[in-house]
Amino acid sequence: MKDCRVLECPVHRVSLAEAGKLILDAVRTGGRCRVASLNPEIAINAGGNPRLMQALHTADLVIPDGTGIVIALWAQRQRVFRVTGVDLAETVMQRLAKQHGRIYLLGGRPGVSDRAARLLLQRFPGLVIAGQHHGYFAADQEHLVVRAIRTAQPHILLVGMGSPRQEVWLADHWEGLDVPVGICVGGGIDLWAGLFKRAPLWLRYLGLEWLYRVYQEPARLSRLKFLPVFLYRAFARTERRLRDGV
Repeated sequence: MKDCRVLECPVHRVSLAEAGKLILDAVRTGGRCRVASLNPEIAINAGGNPRLMQALHTADLVIPDGTGIVIALWAQRQRVFRVTGVDLAETVMQRLAKQHGRIYLLGGRPGVSDRAARLLLQRFPGLVIAGQHHGYFAADQEHLVVRAIRTAQPHILLVGMGSPRQEVWLADHWEGLDVPVGICVGGGIDLWAGLFKRAPLWLRYLGLEWLYRVYQEPARLSRLKFLPVFLYRAFARTERRLRDGV
């Protein structure tokens, strides 16, 4: 996998199939793989959040989750397509279900991960939900959450607590969790619980999934203010690199 940079954040030039194979190989061979996602909002926030930047740089795999990231990489002449944490997790769960693989869901409001677990079992018969826990726990409860995950012994831990918390939390506790694979899935647990719907495939292909999410949750519109800043910084930096031959 080629390691590229967008606003000093690492991102791997990897396809969905390649990322899925990497994760399944880790499960099969007893390896370990911590997966983070990069989108424009995370890239901007990482510039002012050293712990988030460190979590990205120490991750084993950073997937290009965000149309803006893909555009920035294409401007660098790096041909890559979007790979979302949700698509990656679902691809892996589909394969794991055939082998009765075990997953653990961490995130969402109380009760949401339970509902997500029930619906995922309907979608992927054979999948084993080793456990689940909401994401609204206090700092003094973290050791209990870590202990519960270790006891459950999942093959894959899916963490959906929003950025930057999910990336930093998973990085901080990675050694103590003792799981083969950990994947940051953002709002994936809410999605699997049916709290909102994904955009139609044609909108995803056009890179407009974010627009459909705003349509469902208009309050998210204010979060798009970072996008012009990201595009300006990313293209300005790319122009300098190409001019300097870097």
